[in-house]
Amino acid sequence: MRAPLQFVSAPLFLALVTGDFDIERRVYCPIVLLGNHMKGAALDTPHIAFVGAGNNWAHSVDRIKIARRLNEQRPQHLVPLQVCLQVNISGETSKSGTTIEELPELASAVLELPNLRLRGLMAIPAANTDTDQQREAFGRMREALARLRTLAPDIDTLSMGMSADVENAIIEGATAIRVGTAIFGPRNR
Repeated sequence: MRAPLQFVSAPLFLALVTGDFDIERRVYCPIVLLGNHMKGAALDTPHIAFVGAGNNWAHSVDRIKIARRLNEQRPQHLVPLQVCLQVNISGETSKSGTTIEELPELASAVLELPNLRLRGLMAIPAANTDTDQQREAFGRMREALARLRTLAPDIDTLSMGMSADVENAIIEGATAIRVGTAIFGPRNR
């Protein structure tokens, strides 16, 4: 881990195998995320029944239609599916996600669905090496989560940041990060 993780006081919920730095003991403590987390475009496929029944979390709910389908597919004997609303924070046409302006309507709809539990927001901002621009995008997500708490005071998850920008995501309040490249190296495409 890089030094910026040492001063983060909020607990980090990591989206792969990684570590949590214990400031009190100055010990590097490996942790493993338990449960299945679904991220990505599979929510738009015929496999949505598997997502609803076979996962604990869905990090990429970006439309009411998808939320309703997940709600319908969630078996009654399971606890509600934990969901994060996906925000297209950079306005990229190549990425899915709702807009900041549409968040209240989508959140209100999800809150009405008994088999879903709204936990927070997820975003993957445009790739950028400029740390100020990274922090600006992550800061907008932090502010959006704060505003959304007027509708859903219990939301607690801000899923943002990947290996290349994880430090700035954490500084701006990320509670879930994706660090696969840092652990396993780049994908073979």
